[in-house]
Amino acid sequence: MHLRRILPFYPLLAGLLCATCSAGPLDDLVNTFLRISNERTPYGVTDGNPSAATAVLANDAFDHFGLRPLIGTTRSNWEFGMDSSYRRINTSPIHSDQYDVDLYGAYRFSDRFLLTLSLPTEYRDTHSLAAYIGGANVGLSIALVPKTSQGISWTITPWGSAIGVGASSDLAQGGLIAGGGATSSLMYTSGPWRFSMGNQVGYDWGAPIGYGKLIDFKQNISQIIVKNGVRAEYDVNSSLYIDASAAYTDMLNDAYTDNYLSLSAGAGLRFGDRCDLHLEYVGDYAHGYNAGGLSVSFRFVF
Repeated sequence: MHLRRILPFYPLLAGLLCATCSAGPLDDLVNTFLRISNERTPYGVTDGNPSAATAVLANDAFDHFGLRPLIGTTRSNWEFGMDSSYRRINTSPIHSDQYDVDLYGAYRFSDRFLLTLSLPTEYRDTHSLAAYIGGANVGLSIALVPKTSQGISWTITPWGSAIGVGASSDLAQGGLIAGGGATSSLMYTSGPWRFSMGNQVGYDWGAPIGYGKLIDFKQNISQIIVKNGVRAEYDVNSSLYIDASAAYTDMLNDAYTDNYLSLSAGAGLRFGDRCDLHLEYVGDYAHGYNAGGLSVSFRFVF
């Protein structure tokens, strides 16, 4: 096999080599080598790329609090929903399949305060090597300029990642993650048009999960993620709307994918003022990394 084809999997190959050797300088060398894998491969589970655990938690917060803020101009107090998506990740010559599901609930205390709990999860398959990610984001949205049917609104949301877990026994990676940040959402509504701008900064830290004495992959997590994006939405009629968005992400600490562009375009159906069904294309693009697929979301308010 060509060397270029096996380099992305060197953590797994080195781990297998280490497991066959006695403890000693070779083990220390291999473990030191593996600690940088998040910055040297697009398949890192805890950090370093758009499908890693730190990015999953940051993307979840940005989607809910930045470009598509929860609960519209109705007087409903509760909102529940589910977002699910599939992406095909291309990091030539290797491909991955990524599946995401997010369940969330939100409660509005008043016109100015909204509390949200979100539970993002991810499963990734890289040539039968499985990775699992799960976490919880809690955010308190504060409407500095409350929403109205027309005009400007502005919401600031401080949020925290109560816990995040990224693990793959196949890739010999894992970590427990916590973090938090703040998201700004500025929206302008004019007739059938809605324009929104989201800005976010977050920090994640964490501890590695070991796999015994011989295989101890100490990949400490310390990542600052900055996200900025815009979204436009147009009401075709009272039930149908179309939308598109673009966002740019920077991972300020060491990462394989230091920055990437996220694009989406889709359409939605409103069933009265209580339900919303949305289908869109989603994609992440960077040098040596691109992913594209479909996302389906359902929202219900009462």
